[in-house]
Amino acid sequence: MNRTYLFIIAILAALLSPVNTHAEVWDPVKIDGIYYNLPSSPTGKAMVVAPYGYKYTGDLTIPSAISYEGQQYDVDGLLYVLTAADISSLTLSEGFTNINLSVQNAAKLSSVTLPSTTAKNSKISCGLGSHRLVNVNIRTDKGKITLILDKFGIFGSDGQALEAFLAAGPNSPKIEFDGEGHITFDSADAESYGCVQQADSYVINLYCEIDGKRIHVRTQSSPNHSGMSATADGINYMVTERGAAVVMNQEAPYTGRISVAQSIEYGDDSHDVTIIDDNAFNNFYGSDISSIELPRTLVEIGYAAFSNSENLEGITIPDGVTTIKAYAFSGCHSMTYAKLPSGLETLGKNAFKGCTSLNSLEIPAGAAMHNTFEGCDNLCRVEVLGASSTDVRLELSSNLYLNGGGSIPLCVYTMRYDESGKLVLNNIHRPENGIVEIPIAELYRNNSRSGQAYSGEIHVYCDNTDSELFPAINPGDSEPYSFASFEIPQPSISGISAPALVDTASETEYYNLNGIRLGSRPSVPGIYICRDCAGTSKIIIR
Repeated sequence: MNRTYLFIIAILAALLSPVNTHAEVWDPVKIDGIYYNLPSSPTGKAMVVAPYGYKYTGDLTIPSAISYEGQQYDVDGLLYVLTAADISSLTLSEGFTNINLSVQNAAKLSSVTLPSTTAKNSKISCGLGSHRLVNVNIRTDKGKITLILDKFGIFGSDGQALEAFLAAGPNSPKIEFDGEGHITFDSADAESYGCVQQADSYVINLYCEIDGKRIHVRTQSSPNHSGMSATADGINYMVTERGAAVVMNQEAPYTGRISVAQSIEYGDDSHDVTIIDDNAFNNFYGSDISSIELPRTLVEIGYAAFSNSENLEGITIPDGVTTIKAYAFSGCHSMTYAKLPSGLETLGKNAFKGCTSLNSLEIPAGAAMHNTFEGCDNLCRVEVLGASSTDVRLELSSNLYLNGGGSIPLCVYTMRYDESGKLVLNNIHRPENGIVEIPIAELYRNNSRSGQAYSGEIHVYCDNTDSELFPAINPGDSEPYSFASFEIPQPSISGISAPALVDTASETEYYNLNGIRLGSRPSVPGIYICRDCAGTSKIIIR
């Protein structure tokens, strides 16, 4: 049998054999409603896990030992099992020691009971949405920071609530809350008190003790949570040094048509409403608004403030707003229009990510933005027209416009990993009649050390050769600005994968032996792959 036929048989075997896209690294077992990853040896420790898509609910008690198929295992680990979980309380049984517990977005969790066997320096990390368990409000005023402990729902095995204290580290001196639950210190000393500022929020390092062992409880809060609250027409506000902020209401999430007040009264004073706080109307926390009227006093819209608001049809943002933070309107699939303010200075990363119905947008001149419109298919589009063994041909289309001006001229640039493994801007391509040709060599490369194949990225941005409206981009930039990005998967003979954005209109598809889809039936002699719409593949030789 000659080599040509052996080669063809090998290709056919690759086409017809099932491809295991990802192997499971563990196979959890379920015992009394809890999933465990069992160790490979009886002397190892079982770990509590949450399979993908599974949420624990209700009151959860985790034993310190389990029995499975006649074998006893100690339980001594938690692997992000309470991230976005739906439980109201967690009890860890006596004998449980190593605790590295993450309760990110565990919105209903109000208490955690720790056993006396808890090891020293165990950790509990509380993220946004976990305020029923641990909640610290922050007030900033005239160079001072005041922490106000509102909730600390961590208990010992005797049922007694543990006391929280502040510390800069596991061996640092205690700083205790006063009788009113306050700690005040100079803003310049924040880190020495265990408060680390990240963007517009603080990571607060609280601790508690059980049987003389210090437990680290890490939480995060925004300065907008000042502890001075007011409610008007069903909307919650917090008074800040920058004006009042609209904050989320987890007890009664916002729904339907909403109108935000221009000012609110607190005590004897009136405070302009200037901020929509992080996650204030985020659907993840239960809000489901269909429309909103914002006040002209507004200056800032926070991180993920309206994220996943599936029924929000559009937004008109007042001209006084200068900042829209990352993910502010991400996942608003019904949003067809967005009126951006003329004075906008910052439009955060992925601010409109996944707004698939957004079909036209005017951008104010000078607004800095980065990957703002990822997944906005009707706003910023890249179609793969075809590919050869050397080039990929793309067609660009855009519904992005400048306020008071014409459409924004676009360019495409490629990102690829350099020899050190760093993803950098590789080259800039400007379209001719809306078409861009990119050499395949720019999109794909193998890591010289590991041999791993990397897929290339293309990004769409403003062609600013003749304009300084948008930040400049240059080859070698590690985080260049863009409107949207697209990944072009590296074709694979075993997967027969063409670029995902190809619009298949023909009844039959043709690929070369690199897996690149051809625009028509091949006319050049060679060996090709032919696949019909039913998914059947075969080899053709011309």
